[in-house]
This record gives sequence, structure tokens and C-alpha cells, in this order.
Amino acid sequence: MSLNTMYQPYWRRMGDKCTVVIPGRDLMSYFSDPGNLCWFLMPELDDAIRRLHRVVGNAVVDDDRYVIVGTGSTQLFQAVLYALSSPHKPDTEPLSVVAAAPFYSLGTADSNVKSNVKDNDPIILKNLLNLNLPGEALADLAKDITVEEIKDHYFYSSEDVIKVDKFFSRKSYMLHAFNSTIIALVPKITNPSKVKDYRPISCCLVVYKSITKILVKRLTNLLLEMITPNQSTFVKGRTIIDNTLFTQELVKGYERKSISPRCALKIDLQKAFNFLHWEFISSILKAIELPPKFIVWIEACFTEARYSISFNGSLISYFKGERGIRQGDPLSPILFVLAMNILSRILNIAAARAKSELFAAGISLRTLENIKLSTSFNYGLLPVRQFLLPQAVINRINQLCSRFLWKGSDTASTGSMNTKIIWEEIRIKRDKVPWHKLIWFPLHIPKFSIITWMTILDRLPTRERLTRMGITTVDSCVLCNEAIESRNHLFADCTLAASLWKEILNLNHLIKPPMSWDNMPAWASNSWKGKSLLTSIMKIAWCTFIYTVWEERNMRLFQGRARSVEEMLNSIKEIVGAQLRNRDLNSLDHSYPKETEFLRSGMYKWVGDAYTFDRDGAYMECVTSPNNPDGTIREAVVNREGGKLIHDLAYYWPQYTPITGKADNDIMLFTFSKATGHAGSRIGWAIVKDKEVATKMVKYMELSSIGVSKESQLRAAKILDVIAEDCSNSGPDKEENFFEYGHHLMSERWEKLREVVKHNGVFSLPKYPRDFCNFTGKETDPSPAFAWLKTKDGLNCDNLLRESKIVTRGGTNFGVDLDYTRISMLSLDEEFNLFLERLGAIKGNINGNY
Repeated sequence: MSLNTMYQPYWRRMGDKCTVVIPGRDLMSYFSDPGNLCWFLMPELDDAIRRLHRVVGNAVVDDDRYVIVGTGSTQLFQAVLYALSSPHKPDTEPLSVVAAAPFYSLGTADSNVKSNVKDNDPIILKNLLNLNLPGEALADLAKDITVEEIKDHYFYSSEDVIKVDKFFSRKSYMLHAFNSTIIALVPKITNPSKVKDYRPISCCLVVYKSITKILVKRLTNLLLEMITPNQSTFVKGRTIIDNTLFTQELVKGYERKSISPRCALKIDLQKAFNFLHWEFISSILKAIELPPKFIVWIEACFTEARYSISFNGSLISYFKGERGIRQGDPLSPILFVLAMNILSRILNIAAARAKSELFAAGISLRTLENIKLSTSFNYGLLPVRQFLLPQAVINRINQLCSRFLWKGSDTASTGSMNTKIIWEEIRIKRDKVPWHKLIWFPLHIPKFSIITWMTILDRLPTRERLTRMGITTVDSCVLCNEAIESRNHLFADCTLAASLWKEILNLNHLIKPPMSWDNMPAWASNSWKGKSLLTSIMKIAWCTFIYTVWEERNMRLFQGRARSVEEMLNSIKEIVGAQLRNRDLNSLDHSYPKETEFLRSGMYKWVGDAYTFDRDGAYMECVTSPNNPDGTIREAVVNREGGKLIHDLAYYWPQYTPITGKADNDIMLFTFSKATGHAGSRIGWAIVKDKEVATKMVKYMELSSIGVSKESQLRAAKILDVIAEDCSNSGPDKEENFFEYGHHLMSERWEKLREVVKHNGVFSLPKYPRDFCNFTGKETDPSPAFAWLKTKDGLNCDNLLRESKIVTRGGTNFGVDLDYTRISMLSLDEEFNLFLERLGAIKGNINGNY
């Protein structure tokens, strides 16, 4: 049950009327309503969405409007951006995307707040760097990637890799499948207990590295001229040991009691790679005056990356980054040292106080205490831990010592025999079987392939084999109990297996009459050739089918548990979908150019605050920007010819704000979780007026490969129907409907928060005007899903709250000042009460320290 918000009691009361579990990892359903423009939208969900909007009265959903379903607001927003963009051409500027700052509403009391976020100015950085790089060397950076360069780094490069690299060189774009990254969490300490105890290492694809290593090699030749001499890390021709030895000389003698006054600070950067902003990196590249084409290449590498997290051997989630560079990416060290070059020049490095230390000698305790209070650094002891030898060096020294003690020599064994050679000598070598590519292919799942291999060789312990061995006397099929359980029967003739395989074929639009097992491997080998998407799907599905049937047989035999064909099919779809999300497409596949053109993001670019937007030409404006807390309908800021508007109305529901009328905009975005309180349910929908825009959005959904499954849509439809039915019924003894229940809770929480803030004296809250709500038929107070706190004395609000163990999102994330921060009002009761308790205690801390 995905209910980690305050709406738990309501949905427990309604639990007998609908299923409230919304799984979000199934593939997009293959057939829903072929006659509908959005063919993957279930008719039941379409009807439920339109019905709920009509009951609430918050949006126009006439029959001439198109409903598009997607996996939450992010996918829908990206689909809209694509649909409103013109086809991208190399010589055209991307379409500007703006939104009113603050990017989240601060209410009427703060309507005059302006953004304090300024763009990184390449001109200022250029003057700071004061470089004079040779023009010929800069021009060489943007030359097309050659075959010789590719083979210089990857001698085994195939024709496909070469064509992908050259395509990137010409088009300055890389398909998401090639820029996908698996994040492996490597422990920093022996017994990690917190997330910060792990180091996220990015495992990039070979195709991606074949490109970035070429870019790194080209840029490395200019680093010595660009980087200041004191920067020794990641610069070819310099060694980090130079700075280490220099630092040791600086602190030499600090342990003496009689020494002249001196002081040194050890500063450690806090998550250095993770906190680099992409705009800052781009500004540095422009300030260096690198060729525009080369800058676009580098930006495509770090801005278009997609991530999956490897946890307990499985890949979790699939998401896009917003900032930072990857540890494990060949390009990251170069970008990091370029950023450090700027930071070291302006001496504005962000220090991690937990790791920064203070070293002093010959200074009185009182003076030392004053320095500590002003810096908040801890006392440090020499030698510093970071001056120790790397573990790899220590291991190498131990290895040399062990060799000398055991052999009398520190040289390695020169014997020619090893395990690999011995195995090659004793194993029996036979010709490759024609079906080997059915089980060993780039996207194969090892344990599934092993079971499939054993199945083809008839080495699984089926009852027929066990009977021949004299191990058992029962030989009937566990799944159907209609015939002897042999390999051929279990995976081809059994009614359950035959039904399951037929459903898999139907999902992929394939029609094939039933066949015996003896013919299946040969048919599959001849049918699934090449590297097309369908071939990859069918190979994964076939191996997963065999594994699932064998797993079901063992579950019924040894655990007494059984699944239906539909449940087994859903399991197969989920597994296949997880593999496909990180698939490595062949550059020669017929779908590659199509996906490239549809999914490229060079057609639009975020440019910031709508209030300060002054560029000519076409633009897109996000009106009522994403996750607007008070949910009220707003007007466009720029409002001039050539503009295209996107209205995000995720919070325009009665529990948050008075419904003053039906929103009647060209494009309106809503999300399931904001409307129903089912946090984490990745379902959203767009209501679109123009057919051409809706068609392009649907095409984007098709090619993005991630959608909302049929089962999830049906469950969501039930939940929306329950809310609509509950709101439609009336009577004197009737309990509160969902929106009345939600508004009642929100009002209570706002009263409690305002009371704490009033007695606190440190913060202030915005005031929202009452308005008449058409849904309730009376005047109501807005009760936004988020509260904006502001410190009265201009203090950093986010830091102040974090000192009291209250984690928030500071104002700079939304384009406003540091004295603002955003608080969620939708958490569980115990969490919200704990927040109020800690917030109320801040007053004493402030009075004691300021």
C-alpha cells in the first residue's frame, strides 16, 4: 500500500471498495483501446478521469479533449516539451523554456519577491582565467572523430561501435541507451550503516567510454596551459605527491611546544563531484573559448545521462540526473579539475566542516579557541590521515615482502601454467551449437540462461528423469497432472506452459501455432536473428518463460504455492521491462534514427525566470509551475505572440485550494498522487486540446519505452471512481468525502503550524485570501500542500532548520532567497508532530546564540 501520507485513515476505510496497491514498474500495456488516439490508455481510466474532473469541476474535459496518460508529471512534461518544439536543426537556437520565479508560489504576501539566482557569466570567468590558448589547437578539438582514434582506445571496436561514435561526432547526440549508467554502491568503511558510508561508482557502457576517452585525450593536451600550477590532480605531467610533500613541509615542526605563531587549515570538499552544477561547467567551457561543437559534445555526455542503482544484484529505478558528474566516467576528472581551477582562483571553496580540521602551533589557547569559534573547525592531529599510503600501495608492499620471505626473491612467478591454461588443456572441445545465441546474448540474465541451457540439454531433474534414475515413483506433471512430466511436456505440451507462451507471443503481435519442444529451439534460432529490439525482447522473454515455468513447478511441488497464468505473465513482463530499460540498441537497427530524432533534448532549453525573460522569438512558459503549493490558477507572465503555454495544475484540487472555476487551457497536467494522496504512484495525465500536440505526445510515450501498465491503470481507475462516487453521494448521516476529509486535515495542520510560528517569533508564513469554492459551495481558506517559512532576520532558513534536525528544501532550489525554505504538509501524523516540536524549540536556540 503506497500510503506514506496523512490520507491513510481514509483509504483504510475505503479498502474494501478498491485495491490501493499501484505497482509502477510494468511495461506499457500493448493493447487498450486501438481506436483512441492515446491507444495505451485504458477506457476505464479515461472514463474515471473525466468523471472525477466533472464532479470536482476543476477542468474542462469535453469529448473533444484528449487524455494522455504517463508515468508521473516528469514524463508528461517532457512529452509536452517535445510536442511543442519544432524539429531541431544544427543552426537553430533551442526553444526557450521559462517559468515565473519563485518557481513555487509564495502566496499573496510575497508576490513581489524576485529571484536572486544569477547565471554564471562566461565573460567574468574568462577575465578571471585570462587564458590565451592557441587557436589551431582549439580548432583541432572539434574535428570529427576518426576511426584511428576509436581503434587507438579500443582495438576490438566493432563496426557498430565505430558507426555510433561517428554518428555522435556528426549529430552531437547520444541515444539514452548508450549513456545509461549503473551506480554501484561501494562501501567506504568496513561496516557501513548510512548512505554516506557508500561511494557511488558509475559503471558506464563501452560505447560511451569509447567516445569520452577520445574527448579526454584531445582536451588533456591543453590542460597544462589552462590549469594553475598548484592544481596537480588529474593533470597529465603533474603528480599529486608534489602537493602532499609541500604540505608536509608547511606543517613540519607543528608538534613542538616552542615555535612561532602559525596556523593551517585542512579543508575537505563536500561531495565534490555530486555538487557541480551543469550550467557552471558549461560556463567554464565557454570561458575557455572551446569550439561550440566540442562544448556540445561534452554537454551531451553529462546532461543526458540516465541512472540505475545496483542493489543486492538487481537494478533499481531508471532516472535522469539534475547536477553533478559521475565517479567512474573518464570525462569527470577533467571537468572537476576545470571547476577546481575556478574555485581555487576565487578562493570560494565550500568546506565540509565535518572533515575540515585546524592545526596550530605557538598560539595561546584563548586565541586558538577564538579561531575555532569563527571557523567551526575541529582540532586536528598530525600526521593527517589523507597523507597515508593508498591501500593498493600497501598491498603491493606486503606482496613483495611475502614473496621475499617465502621464495627469497621479490619477483613474481614466471611459470607458464595457470588455471585458464589447464582448463583449456583438459576440457573437451566441440563445435558451437546453433542455439547458443538464444541463451548467451548482451541482455541475458545469467541464472535464466543457465536454466535454459540445462533445459535444452535435458539436464533438469524432471519427474520422468528422476523415475528413470529410481529416485521417485511419481511421474505425473506437477502443473497439469495430465501427462508424464518430461522436458518436452513441461515446456511445450503442458496446458499452463502453452497458455503462458501464447500470451507472450500475443504481447509482441506474433502468431505461431503450437509446436513441440523438439522444434522450438530450431525455430527460435532461425527467427530471432540480428540485434533488433524485437529480437532482444523475444530472447529475454523465452529464457524468462522457461525459468518461470520451472520456478512455478518447484513452488507448487516444494512450497505448496501456485500462481495463475496472468500472474506469471506479469512477472515476465516486469523482468523483460527491467532489462529493456537499460538496453544497448544496435546503431544499425531501423528504429535507431527514429528514436534519436524523437528523444533528443536539443530542441528546448531552460532559461530561467519569466519575469526577466527578454529574448526574441518563440518560447514556452510553464504557468503555475510544477508542484505549485497553493494550487491556484495563474496567468502567463510573458504573454506575447509566439508563446506556448503549459499549465501544471497538480494541486488544483479542493483539499488544497478553492475551486473557483473549470480550468480551460490548451495543455493541463495532473498527477494521480496529488489528487488521491497515494504518494509514490507514478501515474499522471494531461488534458490536451490540440490533436497534433496530443499525437506527438503519444509518439514520445511510445518511444520512451516506459509506460503505465494495464493493471496499474485499472487499479487507478477504481480509486478515482471511489472518490467520484463518494463525492456524488449525499445525506445527513454520510461521512466526509475524500476532499472534505483532506481539507479538514490540511486546515488543522495549518492552524497548528501558524500557532507554533506565532509563538516562535523567528519565522513568518504567507497569508492566503479566502475564496468561494464551487465544489463545497462556500467560502474556504486555501490549505496548500507546502508551507513557505521565512526567517525574519535574513538568516539562512534551510541551515537554521537543519541544525534542529529538520531537513527541508531551501529557497535557492526554487529561485528565491536563502531566508526561504519549503515544508511539506502531507507527511504522517507522527512526522508532522515531530516537525512542530522541533520547530517550536528553535526560539530558545536563536535567543541563546544571536
